[in-house]
Amino acid sequence: MAPSSWAERSFSSRVRPVPSTLVFVPQRPLGIRAGEKWAYRGGSSQPLLPALVLKAGAHYEALIRIRLLDDPEQTAMWVRRAKMPCLWDDRHEWLEAHPQHRVSEDPEFLPEPAPDEVTVSVDALRRVIRDEIHAAMSPPPVSYSLTDAARATGVSVETIRRAVRSNLLVPNYVGRKPLFRVDELQRWVSSLPDETPR
Repeated sequence: MAPSSWAERSFSSRVRPVPSTLVFVPQRPLGIRAGEKWAYRGGSSQPLLPALVLKAGAHYEALIRIRLLDDPEQTAMWVRRAKMPCLWDDRHEWLEAHPQHRVSEDPEFLPEPAPDEVTVSVDALRRVIRDEIHAAMSPPPVSYSLTDAARATGVSVETIRRAVRSNLLVPNYVGRKPLFRVDELQRWVSSLPDETPR
């Protein structure tokens, strides 16, 4: 039957035939969700690292907030979606499909360390070296704040406060902030008893 009106003719020309059998294949939705464990690739010469997704972006171009799982001291960081090639559980298949990205230091291809060897991530090692250089290059402190004085003497902040209230330890003040000179802390520690009270 031929279309009779103009509307019927234009509508029928835009309608596409629908296949008689539709097959629904469930697929994983595109994108990254918070709480998932993904592989993070810092650079072309770096191995894949496990990363926990803290906040996923709304679209492919959005930044993703992650935290690396192999270095708990590292803070969370924002990365591009391109740095997250696959789920952590799918990394072996991804590396098989992309052999140009395989790095000899990939964690899954490293031999197990001997029991007496210590393994440290590069970032953790850099942090230790930076802190040691900073400590060696900086001059020794002339005075300590309340919390630093407690840390330097090995006692609690409350113990330092009690010593100040009982005039056993005399701080200098900058405004209302107490500062404890190194020689005053040494004098106070040397005045403490050598034996535990009975």
